[in-house]
Amino acid sequence: MMLSTTPEQPTHLTNSAVAPASSHNSTPVALITGASGGIGRACATTLAAQGFAVAIHYRHGKTRALELAAQCDRGQIFQADLSCPDSSSQLIKDVQKAMGPIGVLVNNAGMTIDKLTLMSSFEQYETIFSTNLRATYQLSKAVLKPMIKHQWGRIINITSIIGHTGARGQSLYSSSKAAITAFTQSLAAETGRFNILCNCVAPGYITTAMTETISAPVQEQIIHRIHLGRPGTPAEVAAAVGFLASDDAAYITGTTIHVNGGMAGF
Repeated sequence: MMLSTTPEQPTHLTNSAVAPASSHNSTPVALITGASGGIGRACATTLAAQGFAVAIHYRHGKTRALELAAQCDRGQIFQADLSCPDSSSQLIKDVQKAMGPIGVLVNNAGMTIDKLTLMSSFEQYETIFSTNLRATYQLSKAVLKPMIKHQWGRIINITSIIGHTGARGQSLYSSSKAAITAFTQSLAAETGRFNILCNCVAPGYITTAMTETISAPVQEQIIHRIHLGRPGTPAEVAAAVGFLASDDAAYITGTTIHVNGGMAGF
């Protein structure tokens, strides 16, 4: 359900390069996948505050998605299981039909499996890579033609510090995130001439529902490795996403912003 149709020009998009406006109103559209979770939710509210109409994707948690949409002007929710091969292209079609061309894509949806390589299965490998890497590839590819047509676009992929350092029991997750980084760098090289900027944001240890399940002793060990002596917040990750979506980042592409508090060992 569209919560507001009042036109409003985004305050962070004032330079010569302007995001494509929706055919339904004058507001550019940002799609955030996995938006019902902590980091995705923060990205949605940040981009909404910057003037974007936000398309809120969720797999489960419709109630949380609806609550988030109620906090965002011109927010709409879209359900899709991105581990299914055909769901990514259908999600893009649904968003474009309901809201107009997508100017910003935030590939945030992902999953992890904590397994030693020897104990992991091929099925788990396929699940991780279909959700994390394949969906990122398919969604990015699906938005390229409209972005090229409008000569403007932002693709922001949420990766992880683990994709740069590796970790015990995280060979599947870390390799999928590392692959996204390489994909983003190559995509940036291909699309820069069309004013499409492709970057990654790599969170470190961030307070979310997932990290809250970690035992206190393990949390203490992790925090001991962080220069700032505390975990990060979803809002701090979203701030980097908001920056990359703005014209203030108009000369930044093919890179990664690390949001990890100076985590030791990186």
